[in-house]
Amino acid sequence: MLSQHNYFSSRTVRWILLIYFIASSLLGAWSCTSNQMDPPSSAPDPTLLPFVSGPQETGTTPIPPQTKPSFDLRGIWIHPKSVATKEKADETLDRVQAGNFNATFLLIFIDGYVYYDSAIAEKRPFLAPDYDPLRYFVTEAHRRGLQVHVWFAVGRIGTPYGDLGPILSQHPEWGMVDAGGNSQIHWLNFARPDAR
Repeated sequence: MLSQHNYFSSRTVRWILLIYFIASSLLGAWSCTSNQMDPPSSAPDPTLLPFVSGPQETGTTPIPPQTKPSFDLRGIWIHPKSVATKEKADETLDRVQAGNFNATFLLIFIDGYVYYDSAIAEKRPFLAPDYDPLRYFVTEAHRRGLQVHVWFAVGRIGTPYGDLGPILSQHPEWGMVDAGGNSQIHWLNFARPDAR
């Protein structure tokens, strides 16, 4: 049996995040103002190397100077709701270009739903039936000279808010559960051969 228990209220989560960000900011500021050491001089201290009088033969091959890679990847992760309509996809691509990115990493499977036309998985219900977000996004991104890399959230097949998603709704036994048979997170149990 699957439970809909939340460990923290949204107010508690907001307070935890606020405390975390304040602590991070204070630690970052403190580390910038901590005692600074004097920069090292360019000449070595002769008292530290009493037996070295000049360059020594080491028998090793010097490392060649590093060259800049021939590619420049400036990517950004994109949530699928950002491409849920053509208008949102166009706006997202405008922002990607304005941010000087050249690659996108588009999430196409989350909560048990896909964001493309599929014969084996259920498409997110709020998407227009005649709209394939992945096809549209790839076409428009390539037209703008942008790379598209797709990825999916492995195992996450429901929301943390009680929505089991289409997979667990049909096969609740495939979900991860605790010793009491309850689930607070909706992930596939890959230990089950039938869930693989």
